Amino acid sequence: MLLDLLEVRRVAERRRLEQLSRVANKHYRQKVDVCVVSVRVDLLKSELRWEPAAGSLYPHIYGPLNWEAVDAILPTQREPNGDFVIPEIPQGS
Repeated sequence: MLLDLLEVRRVAERRRLEQLSRVANKHYRQKVDVCVVSVRVDLLKSELRWEPAAGSLYPHIYGPLNWEAVDAILPTQREPNGDFVIPEIPQGS
Protein backbone atom coordinates (compact mmCIF):
# COMPACT_ATOMS: atom_id res chain seq x y z
CA MET A 1 0.00 0.00 0.00
CA LEU A 2 2.85 2.43 0.76
CA LEU A 3 4.25 1.80 -2.72
CA ASP A 4 0.85 2.66 -4.23
CA LEU A 5 0.72 5.91 -2.26
CA LEU A 6 4.24 6.83 -3.39
CA GLU A 7 3.28 6.15 -7.01
CA VAL A 8 0.17 8.34 -6.67
CA ARG A 9 2.39 11.11 -5.28
CA ARG A 10 4.85 10.73 -8.19
CA VAL A 11 2.03 10.94 -10.74
CA ALA A 12 0.57 14.01 -8.99
CA GLU A 13 4.02 15.62 -8.88
CA ARG A 14 4.58 15.02 -12.62
CA ARG A 15 1.19 16.51 -13.39
CA ARG A 16 1.91 19.57 -11.23
CA LEU A 17 5.24 20.12 -13.01
CA GLU A 18 3.50 19.78 -16.39
CA GLN A 19 0.96 22.41 -15.31
CA LEU A 20 3.72 24.78 -14.22
CA SER A 21 5.53 24.27 -17.51
CA ARG A 22 2.35 24.91 -19.52
CA VAL A 23 1.57 28.13 -17.60
CA ALA A 24 5.16 29.39 -17.75
CA ASN A 25 5.47 28.79 -21.49
CA LYS A 26 2.09 30.37 -22.22
CA HIS A 27 2.20 33.43 -19.97
CA TYR A 28 5.84 34.12 -19.07
CA ARG A 29 7.81 33.18 -22.19
CA GLN A 30 8.99 36.78 -22.78
CA LYS A 31 10.01 37.28 -19.14
CA VAL A 32 13.52 36.97 -17.74
CA ASP A 33 14.49 35.44 -14.39
CA VAL A 34 11.25 33.51 -13.84
CA CYS A 35 11.09 31.58 -10.56
CA VAL A 36 8.74 28.96 -9.16
CA VAL A 37 7.41 29.84 -5.71
CA SER A 38 6.52 26.81 -3.62
CA VAL A 39 3.75 27.64 -1.14
CA ARG A 40 2.63 25.85 2.00
CA VAL A 41 -1.14 25.91 1.69
CA ASP A 42 -1.59 25.27 5.42
CA LEU A 43 0.15 28.62 6.16
CA LEU A 44 -1.55 30.63 3.43
CA LYS A 45 -3.69 33.51 4.75
CA SER A 46 -5.37 34.51 1.47
CA GLU A 47 -8.08 32.47 -0.19
CA LEU A 48 -6.94 29.63 -2.44
CA ARG A 49 -9.29 28.50 -5.22
CA TRP A 50 -8.80 25.55 -7.57
CA GLU A 51 -10.26 26.66 -10.88
CA PRO A 52 -10.68 24.77 -14.15
CA ALA A 53 -8.52 25.66 -17.15
CA ALA A 54 -7.17 23.60 -20.05
CA GLY A 55 -8.97 20.46 -18.81
CA SER A 56 -7.43 20.54 -15.34
CA LEU A 57 -7.68 22.39 -12.03
CA TYR A 58 -5.18 25.16 -11.30
CA PRO A 59 -4.58 26.90 -7.96
CA HIS A 60 -5.17 30.66 -7.79
CA ILE A 61 -4.42 32.77 -4.73
CA TYR A 62 -6.89 35.62 -4.18
CA GLY A 63 -5.07 38.20 -2.11
CA PRO A 64 -1.51 38.83 -1.00
CA LEU A 65 0.95 35.99 -0.59
CA ASN A 66 2.22 36.07 3.00
CA TRP A 67 5.95 35.33 3.28
CA GLU A 68 5.59 32.74 6.02
CA ALA A 69 3.69 30.54 3.53
CA VAL A 70 6.60 30.59 1.05
CA ASP A 71 8.43 27.28 1.30
CA ALA A 72 10.97 27.81 -1.49
CA ILE A 73 11.80 30.08 -4.41
CA LEU A 74 13.31 28.06 -7.24
CA PRO A 75 14.88 29.49 -10.42
CA THR A 76 13.84 28.08 -13.77
CA GLN A 77 16.09 27.14 -16.67
CA ARG A 78 15.39 27.33 -20.41
CA GLU A 79 15.66 24.79 -23.20
CA PRO A 80 17.48 25.98 -26.36
CA ASN A 81 14.05 26.60 -27.97
CA GLY A 82 13.06 28.90 -25.07
CA ASP A 83 10.76 26.45 -23.26
CA PHE A 84 10.99 26.49 -19.48
CA VAL A 85 12.56 23.67 -17.50
CA ILE A 86 10.66 23.60 -14.22
CA PRO A 87 12.76 22.58 -11.20
CA GLU A 88 11.76 19.72 -8.93
CA ILE A 89 9.73 21.00 -6.00
CA PRO A 90 11.03 20.07 -2.52
CA GLN A 91 9.26 17.15 -0.82
CA GLY A 92 7.64 19.20 1.95
CA SER A 93 5.82 21.52 -0.46
